[in-house]
Amino acid sequence: MIYSKPIKYIQNKERLGIQYDWPAIMNEFKKLKIPKDCFNPTTAPIDTASIFVYVSKRSKGKTTNWLLLGMIMYLMYGTTTQYVRTSEEMVKPSIVEEIFNVIKNYNNGQYIKQMTGGLYNSIYYRWKKCYLCHIDEEGRRDLTDNNPFFYFLSIDKFHVIKSGFNVPKGDLIILDEFIEESNSLSDFPKFWDLFRTCQRDRLSPKVVLLANTTDPNNIWFRDLCISRGVKEVQPGERRLFDVNGTKIHFEYLFFQITKNVLQMITQYFGFAKGNPRMAHLVDTEAAWTFKPVPHITSEEGDTYLNRQLRIRANDVEVIQIELVKKPDSRIVVYAHPCTQDYDDSIFLTLSDIKANNELWGLGYGKYCDLIWKLYERNLWYFSDNETGALIESYVKNYYQLKR
Repeated sequence: MIYSKPIKYIQNKERLGIQYDWPAIMNEFKKLKIPKDCFNPTTAPIDTASIFVYVSKRSKGKTTNWLLLGMIMYLMYGTTTQYVRTSEEMVKPSIVEEIFNVIKNYNNGQYIKQMTGGLYNSIYYRWKKCYLCHIDEEGRRDLTDNNPFFYFLSIDKFHVIKSGFNVPKGDLIILDEFIEESNSLSDFPKFWDLFRTCQRDRLSPKVVLLANTTDPNNIWFRDLCISRGVKEVQPGERRLFDVNGTKIHFEYLFFQITKNVLQMITQYFGFAKGNPRMAHLVDTEAAWTFKPVPHITSEEGDTYLNRQLRIRANDVEVIQIELVKKPDSRIVVYAHPCTQDYDDSIFLTLSDIKANNELWGLGYGKYCDLIWKLYERNLWYFSDNETGALIESYVKNYYQLKR
């Protein structure tokens, strides 16, 4: 059973938040004896970092085990976990009630009973809040905790939440599935506005970002100022970034494939082997997942018509755009990373225009129109899949900014 602890405050000031005994919290988690092949949050440098980013190609208990850690914090300190998704649709009752299914159903509520000494054995959901409760042998709820330990929030409703939301012990903020196909450029600033509402100037909150996909070009990594370093992290590795004093722990989780999982992959997903689009299903050892794109196949009769244009794909990478006439008279584009500029180089960018040789977005004029018509007709060829992903991300971000 987990017992409450006397609350001490950072620098003895309540407004700065609770001074958590993290070793004690992690020790309580270890007592739950979570299966060894599942994600283990106790390895996080919790005393060092404030933001924790975890990605993996498939789910292996990341969300569930952070929820368990939040429940331990609640029982010890009264902490409330703020669970966030990008849209209101993702926190509707039919979806959120399933989030705690693993915890509720594992050995008939074993984790809950162990943490509460049998006082509670289940979880009750009401109005975007979760409460510990007890279900009797006939399936009736006969006891419910007075206080919620868990809130559901969404980024798209941040302006509504800001007006009156106040949870003074909301010190664990979990953004689940932060990498999505539908990611909007506005999600990042809206989330941190929402965080400020939850934080209320305390120094105690911890922010956890979770994803089951591995897209290193996602806008979140660039906005966190860790995109360049993230691409260097291999499966099973972690890195602590220091961004102007903000400590960000990034981890690329890799789970060993068991015999049972290997049998399942062999039986159903043999066609996925070597296919980067299917990596999240088979958990291949490839570090990052990129869609396959047409690759450059230079020929002796290639005629380079224009090599001036470059695209600032992000704060680090520049892609050179080459207009090429093939021996069969087709006009195509070759796209590849470059590091050298010339006096006549022209740059496309999504940032503020700072020089005479920069054009915003997709540019303008007949030449730029031709380039992007060729893109729409799938007549671009790339040096590698990552370069293709960079261009796809650039175009997606352009159309979002243009709205």
